[in-house]
Amino acid sequence: MHRSFKAIVSAVLIAAFVSVSFSACAVAQARRRVDIARLDLVGISRATLIDCAGNPDWAEERGERETVSYVIENPESEKHKRASTCVASFQLRRGYVEHLYYETLAGRMVDGREACLPIVDGCLSAVN
Repeated sequence: MHRSFKAIVSAVLIAAFVSVSFSACAVAQARRRVDIARLDLVGISRATLIDCAGNPDWAEERGERETVSYVIENPESEKHKRASTCVASFQLRRGYVEHLYYETLAGRMVDGREACLPIVDGCLSAVN
């Protein structure tokens, strides 16, 4: 019986390690895609952006420049909502994306930027 218990504990520990490893890999992969979006989405038109990301949560125009922003809340972190919400802002010039940056509602860079993936993932699929 003692050996069976050790075998069960070993199996549970291995399963937990594998689960954590897969989770860490998924987070790393999501972060890579979010970072890739900052380069790959430069140059797409506003129309393409709207087609692949949907209508923005807000947009602001200043002359030939426009900032189009999308917001996604991290449902796992209601306690720290302002700090865990991702705002993906696309800066456009003459109707084309020049820059993409991520921040929180509090105006700081998103630490867990993988939370931004749902905003840009459809556009990455559309341009690649």
